[in-house]
Amino acid sequence: QNPSHTYTASGTYTVTLIASNIIGNSTFSQQVTVELPEAPSAADVSTCVDAAAELSASGVGELQWRNAQGIVVGSGATFTTAPLAAATTYTVRSVVTPDAVYVGPPTNAFGSGTHLQSTFVGTVNFTAEQACTIVSAWVSATVAGQRIFNLWSGPNGTGTLLQTVAVIVPVGEGRITLDIEVPGPGSYSIGGSNVNLYRNDTGADYPYAVQGLITITGSSASTGHYYFLYDLEVQGASCESDATTVNVDLVTPAFTAELIGLVLTCTDLSDGANSWAWDFGDGNTSTVQNPVHTYAQAGNYTVTLQINGLSCGADQSVEIISGVGEASSGQFSVMPNPAVTEAWLTFPALPTATDLSVRDAQGRLVASSRLAAGTTMQRIDVAAWAVGSYVVQLSTADDVQRVRLMLVR
Repeated sequence: QNPSHTYTASGTYTVTLIASNIIGNSTFSQQVTVELPEAPSAADVSTCVDAAAELSASGVGELQWRNAQGIVVGSGATFTTAPLAAATTYTVRSVVTPDAVYVGPPTNAFGSGTHLQSTFVGTVNFTAEQACTIVSAWVSATVAGQRIFNLWSGPNGTGTLLQTVAVIVPVGEGRITLDIEVPGPGSYSIGGSNVNLYRNDTGADYPYAVQGLITITGSSASTGHYYFLYDLEVQGASCESDATTVNVDLVTPAFTAELIGLVLTCTDLSDGANSWAWDFGDGNTSTVQNPVHTYAQAGNYTVTLQINGLSCGADQSVEIISGVGEASSGQFSVMPNPAVTEAWLTFPALPTATDLSVRDAQGRLVASSRLAAGTTMQRIDVAAWAVGSYVVQLSTADDVQRVRLMLVR
């Protein structure tokens, strides 16, 4: 008979009622216009694995953030997530709450009355045209203490008991907070018994109304009575916009670095990168995706990549060794160079036992052996090695010689 309906989109709608009885039926139609707030604007973001994301949006009213499960997790123009282990989505809505209004006699300064302590259930009867909150009320008390107030789904304390609140009321006249939720359109009553508050027994002039929201129609006693809760502060229901979805992607920085002589070639392997900040460890930087950098001198350098303006990064150490030739060093040579599956080192007969080592472009040891005195050549099996640049070193206590070996396929 008295339905309620929530519209989810702006527009003009025609509401039609067909009333029927044993004689026949009659139809009545009325147009209603719904204007929801515009959905907020927000951009997708990215963050590092196991890091928080900073979300931001702009819109009207209060911005309300919800997680992928639809649970409200925050409000305001910005929201910081918990650390994220996987990509996810959030939504943000503009929530517009109307200003509070006041209905009913502002105080008990009319007619006659007294403070009533009785088992009689004194109520304020009202009809609501929409869901709302009775935020507060004006009362007059001669004794401080807890009071119990109830909301019923019918007049005069009848129907279903919908909500009960306990309020500490001070001595004197003033406002108390109720925060009683009226669930939707319908007939209701609010009040209680043994509350020991002032009530008028004459002078009430019903109805007291705020159009489109609430109308106080009477009390649980005879005409002229008004019970306990004066000047009701009423907050109408909030209006929500459509949701704007914000995608949160996780990014992982990664790269390879290949060093030939003083020239370093970096290749970005990051997941989800759209901007790059390279630091080559010698005071030079780059913002291109795959930079090539030439060092001024030998040394140990740490190359760092940060992506998308985030704090997470990847780094690698590179070692530039002075005196490294491309094919030979003094009487020490390697052939073929570039090599594919094997390489041969040739040198005059070694005067003493000599250590052989091979390191990749990141300085990692990939092979080593000790060559006996008198050795003139040594085979190196490179078939299982990755394509790239390697440094081959022969060393004794008195001498170190190095040569660059390139590996191709």
